[in-house]
Order: sequence, then C-alpha cells, then structure tokens
Amino acid sequence: MSSGFLRMFKKTEFRIRKLEESDSSHVRKWRNQAHVREVMYTDHEITVAEHEAWIIRALNDNDSCYLILERNGSPQAFINFTSIDQKNGKCFWGYYLISPHNGGGIGSVMAWFSLDWCFRVLGMRKLFCESLASNRRACSLYRKFGFTREAVFRDHVLKDGAPQHVLGFSLLSDEWSRVGGCLAGKLFS
Repeated sequence: MSSGFLRMFKKTEFRIRKLEESDSSHVRKWRNQAHVREVMYTDHEITVAEHEAWIIRALNDNDSCYLILERNGSPQAFINFTSIDQKNGKCFWGYYLISPHNGGGIGSVMAWFSLDWCFRVLGMRKLFCESLASNRRACSLYRKFGFTREAVFRDHVLKDGAPQHVLGFSLLSDEWSRVGGCLAGKLFS
C-alpha cells in the first residue's frame, strides 16, 4: 500500500477514554512489559508501592491527562499528556502500545487519536514529545505525522549503564490541521 500505512481500520472500532482507578493493576502490568521498559527512560521493574504512588498522582494531577485507547473494548495503548500549560497552549505527549504484537498500524491509529485529542479536546497549540534516538519506530512515526525535530539531548539518559541520546520533537496545531484529515483518509475506511 503506497500510503505508508499497513492497513485501514474502521474508526468506529476505536475510542479513547480517561484512565480510571480500576485500571491500576492493568497499567502496572503494561508498564512493566519488556517492550515498554526498553524504550522508557527508566527501565527497572516498577514496584507495587511505586505504581500506587504514581496512580494517585496521575488521577489527581490537573496538569496531566491519562488515557487508554481501546479497540472494540480491548485496550491497545496507554497515552499521556503531561505538563499541560493552558496559558501557552502546550504540553508533552507520551504513550506506549500495550502489546508489541497487536498487528501493523495500531501505533498510527494511536497517534491519530492522540493528536486529535490534544488539539481538538485539550485545545493545545503545540505538542512536544521525546524519544530515545535508538527508538527508530517512534522517530519514524513522528516524521510520518508531521512532527519537526527540535532538539538532540546528547547522552541524556542511561540505559543499561550506557548514555543514550534523546530526540525532541514538536507538532503545531496548524500543522495538524493540515495533515490530520489526510492521515485519517489513509488510516480509516
């Protein structure tokens, strides 16, 4: 398929919902999966105590928004917007796919729903995200969705004791307005 996407999906199969307290044990399990930890800044196994403290902060943080993307009721991705700055209309975006084997294209679907939420629901003007430079899948996704690389943070984090570069990306709301509909046409039937 020449669109750069592996397959087309039915948009109505998907929904984004806010994180709930009842999601806590599932989210800890998801966060501790090897494919998630390998691309996060910290890669240790998250303890129950650490996770419980995090979930309390997450559910009570007015400057963050934590979401779950579902497909036909089954969780596909965890999404977060943090450091939401309403005055300047900007925030940070993070995410991970719950399963590394859930079929081609779910990352693109997650990105489309995330960006739509950021600019339409949260009303942001600018979205930032970061990725380990070695995370080629994420960097490719950002390019495909129109992000601009703004920064290289050299030797920014340690992974397995070795310094790793981190890349910073951004997307403006007017850029999303130009590409969002086109991307939806390629992703959704």
